[in-house]
Amino acid sequence: MEATYGISRDCISVISHGSLDFHVKNRVNRDKIRQELNIDPRRNVILLFGAIRPYKGVDTALEAFSQVLLEIPDSTLMIAGKLWQKWDPYQQLIDKCGITKEVRTYLDYIPSDEVYRYFEAADLVILPYHHFDSQSGIGGTAVSFRKPLIVTAVGGLPSLVINQKYVVPPKDPEILARSIIACLNDQAQLAAMAADAKTVAAEMNWSSIAQKTLAIYNILLAAGK
Repeated sequence: MEATYGISRDCISVISHGSLDFHVKNRVNRDKIRQELNIDPRRNVILLFGAIRPYKGVDTALEAFSQVLLEIPDSTLMIAGKLWQKWDPYQQLIDKCGITKEVRTYLDYIPSDEVYRYFEAADLVILPYHHFDSQSGIGGTAVSFRKPLIVTAVGGLPSLVINQKYVVPPKDPEILARSIIACLNDQAQLAAMAADAKTVAAEMNWSSIAQKTLAIYNILLAAGK
């Protein structure tokens, strides 16, 4: 806002996107969900979720995943979301990288009551966006499920991750791959990242957001008198 529209930083307020806990279900059988999604329960599952658009970094994710498989062959990349562009370039990249069997795609709109299946099935969620100017509902969903999260340094994504080691540059599949490998090879690290997600989710609670929003309106109303 400051750079694009010339608005003074003193006039800008930032309030986090809330966590989306309503997606979370109780008493979920993770192995059963994986079997229904045609994924071996024993594999490491990386999730890229949400509408498929050019800025979402699907190409970066695929290139990174091809490198991950060299180190951790029992891994699966799960891509779920409605197509807003042609899939052909990504399928060509999948074929070129020779990772067809390890990529599971669910390229359709995911109804709200089905979202939990994909997050529950995942060990790690990635948001490899090329560019972004806002906060992420997908990120809010990931922390609601207490999922370890790797994001790129764009928009509001870094605020979703406490350990900034897992905020990576956009359009850099090599660094993304190294971060994924480091996570999947270290169960203690995954547990720590899940705990961080719980902390972030607590900070994104809707009561706090409502109070902050009300405070801004009160300041504006007072200034207008």
